[in-house]
Amino acid sequence: MSDGPSALARARLLLQRASALQIQRRLADARTSGEEASALATAVGDRLLQAHVRMRLAVIASQFGEPEEAKHQLGLAGDVGSTDPSLQGLLAMAHGRMALYTGDHESYVQLTRAGLARMSPTGDDLDVVLVRTSLASALTATGDLDAAERELDAVEPTLRALGGARRLGSQEFRRATVALHRGDLERAIELLTAAAARQMEAGMTRPAAMAWNNLGWAHMEAGRHAEAQALLERALAVHRRFDDHRTEALTLTDLGVARQVAGDLPAARDRLREALALLESHPDAWVRASCRAHLAEVLAAMGEGAEARASLTEAEGCLPGARWRHAPLRVELARAHVQLRLDGAAVAEDLVRPVAADAPQIRVARRLLARARAT
Repeated sequence: MSDGPSALARARLLLQRASALQIQRRLADARTSGEEASALATAVGDRLLQAHVRMRLAVIASQFGEPEEAKHQLGLAGDVGSTDPSLQGLLAMAHGRMALYTGDHESYVQLTRAGLARMSPTGDDLDVVLVRTSLASALTATGDLDAAERELDAVEPTLRALGGARRLGSQEFRRATVALHRGDLERAIELLTAAAARQMEAGMTRPAAMAWNNLGWAHMEAGRHAEAQALLERALAVHRRFDDHRTEALTLTDLGVARQVAGDLPAARDRLREALALLESHPDAWVRASCRAHLAEVLAAMGEGAEARASLTEAEGCLPGARWRHAPLRVELARAHVQLRLDGAAVAEDLVRPVAADAPQIRVARRLLARARAT
């Protein structure tokens, strides 16, 4: 084996490589690099580096759909017993991300906030930025958009000082996500277009595809169906080159919805069934519930009443394991759509009224009903 300093430098390079490969969703290669980094860090006795490698392996495991392996890796990272504030903050954030993969956004916020509180204000700028941007994403998912923007504003000077197309593109993507949640479609489209261009400039095809995903959704919401479908197909072509079936399935679901909105119901049905075939063994129950709910809507619009009701029942069956707070609402909105198509508008509106309790969801419910009446 090479001497200590050389082995340590190689371990750090392998960890950086694992991180880059994981971002690009080359998960098998990322895991191999991470495991090599772990072996070298253990051999030279760098416990802090061991912990960082284990955290990266936990993220990779979660993206493989292996929650137990992810928890195991986080446990090994915690066993290092370091009192380093940055490490403790990153570990709390990593546990938050594990909660996110089950749709538990509230725990994601709580754990990430706890992580930020543990970090030293004079700690590594990049570590603090990583936790604050993760917290911003968590707050966006729970609908606390003002708090999310405050976190993004707080890291903006550091990101501008650090520079780099990939970092700036990621920041634009996060701001675009907030704009989408606010319903500011044109602002979201502007930011996502810039984010995709920056990621391509940095050679990061996978993050660019994520931007095309959201850009397609924004165009669909704006009524530009051709643009939406072209962007989603472009993103899908990228996702299919990698190992991340969850993201491929989510894009297929978006494409199904885009086809549904455009009135191409057979194509919508086929895309949603493709997505479900990829999701059958995935632990994200809320993703399966959402996809089955969309399929129920499409089948109802096609007049396939028995199949629509069966898909709705299957969506309901996913709910006990779905911790995303909007999962029950999404299924109830699908029920409203199905009953609108099969039983009449009055029944559907009676269903929507009690479940659409806050303003953004009322907007979603009304749009869904208007869309159903137009198909």
